[in-house]
Amino acid sequence: DMAQNLSLFLLPSEEHFDGTNWLSFKMRMTEATHRWGLHRYLTGLITQPSTDSNLVTTWWGDPNPTQIEWEQCNMYAQSMITLNVVNPIRAGIDLDGSAASTWKSLTDLHDTMTDLGLLHAQEELSSIKYSEGSSIKVHFTAMRTA
Repeated sequence: DMAQNLSLFLLPSEEHFDGTNWLSFKMRMTEATHRWGLHRYLTGLITQPSTDSNLVTTWWGDPNPTQIEWEQCNMYAQSMITLNVVNPIRAGIDLDGSAASTWKSLTDLHDTMTDLGLLHAQEELSSIKYSEGSSIKVHFTAMRTA
């Protein structure tokens, strides 16, 4: 049984999400959950079965898991997130639901913040204008640090 042979997925501590490294954390979690066959648990594409069947699946990526398999995979996918966040409460993580609701609570908040940051940076860059006769070096420095 694959679940019995799994170890916890832990990033090096310097790569744990700390509120400032959202894009790299999101990329690492996406890659890892794809590699483990669990990404569809994060996106909600594999949902909790409404009834348990006698079917036995043999891999974690099965789109129709049994109730027990769903619980194991969901819990593992959720732990991949929560164990790799410095402070889950401060990060705004929903700890009470499924792996999908946990991931959604992070992406809803931090993707929005990233989008707002990009808009602000774009506005700031757009406001930097080169004036004829001024130092091109100063202009390029201003663009790099905006």
